Amino acid sequence: MTVWQRRIIAMFIKRYFFISSKFTKAKTMTPGRSVLRLAMDQLFPEGFENAKPSQQKLFLAAAKELEAQKVISLCRRKGDRINSLVCLNIKKLSSLAGKKMPPDHLLAARHAAGIAGGTAGGISGELFGIAYGEAKSGARHKTGDDAQPFFRFIADNLTEFDMQRGADARAVEDLALLYRSIAANPGRVTSRAFSIFLFHDVNRIEQLKSVFAPIFGRARKLAIPVPAIIFPGETTSETMAGGNLIFLVGRHGAETRIATKGAILGVPVSTAREIRHVQADTHRLHARNAGRPPSVLMLENKEIFYALTEGSSTSLAPGLHYDGFLYTGGYPNRATGMLVQLFSRAGFSLYHAGDLDPHGILILQDLRKIAGRPITPVLMDAATFDRYLPWGKKLPSSSIGHLALVDGDFAAQSGVEALLRRIHETGKGIEQEVIDYRV
Repeated sequence: MTVWQRRIIAMFIKRYFFISSKFTKAKTMTPGRSVLRLAMDQLFPEGFENAKPSQQKLFLAAAKELEAQKVISLCRRKGDRINSLVCLNIKKLSSLAGKKMPPDHLLAARHAAGIAGGTAGGISGELFGIAYGEAKSGARHKTGDDAQPFFRFIADNLTEFDMQRGADARAVEDLALLYRSIAANPGRVTSRAFSIFLFHDVNRIEQLKSVFAPIFGRARKLAIPVPAIIFPGETTSETMAGGNLIFLVGRHGAETRIATKGAILGVPVSTAREIRHVQADTHRLHARNAGRPPSVLMLENKEIFYALTEGSSTSLAPGLHYDGFLYTGGYPNRATGMLVQLFSRAGFSLYHAGDLDPHGILILQDLRKIAGRPITPVLMDAATFDRYLPWGKKLPSSSIGHLALVDGDFAAQSGVEALLRRIHETGKGIEQEVIDYRV
């Protein structure tokens, strides 16, 4: 096979992955002539006419040979000038490059996820054992009940784009094995040591976390539980809390009281797991809060969190002295989610302040789902937006598109409908750092 033949085939396969990645729900895909097309400027960015005569000759010979094999077709303009190449048989084209048909890979990975999720019926394991040797047996990659909803999500939503990142059938099997092994409580062992134990590869666990990161994110946005992959010493999931709070940490009967007393407490997920209860420090309760339930203000931005926590004696919008403050750091991680649920169970009044843009509203929506009850937005309204509009930033169209992810019922209940309209009308967003929260 010539260099130009390999180049043409590689570009068609890349194009196939790009197109088919848009069909997130499709089990199979057979592109038509209008789908898998390569324009000449994709092959010759500087123009075919400007290429060296030797390269023109080699390209034409390679293209005509592939056309003779009936895997591509040369589309010509008047004057016999080639306009584009069209793929006629992606399966045969892939086999010429020594690759399996891309849908075989995708279906094999989805089948592996279906086995892990307990819903692999309807697809023959023997078929995929022949077509793709990495999905031979379900025994190795069945997993526990906690992970099954997530693997069912993978089985229905895995895309070719995910596969390009490495989420093939073997990766799905390895992830299922990892979850099953974590559920069996491996004890005090680091991620890399456990990676060697399971996979004989020091970096495999980190690779799996990276490969599946976009899928984790998509699942969480749909409120599908994603089991954590956490080992001793890892602090990737952490948050901060401050104000006048008392945390009860440890098992019942052997609890430790930790009082923040106006200081800021760093809370990694390993500590968040051990917190049994939180309450306001009644000895430091502000007179203005007497007779009210304890309150916590969640803050998206770290700079604002530090500024408001350190000045906790100041009355803040909407005229409260909050008992506690919680830093969310953007979209809530696992440690943040644990504390949000803790405050919710303890009967705290929940407030949140964040950016006045699509992501800021989606963060509030995520927090609302985690808390399981309403959260009052603070200065996240149209009036505040218009007040700070001169200092707003133009949003990219991709960010504006995220407004479609805001649930209508949530917007109505949270009172952010007018804010959504102003963001859409102006195409701008307001960063939290420019807002003055003092009353």
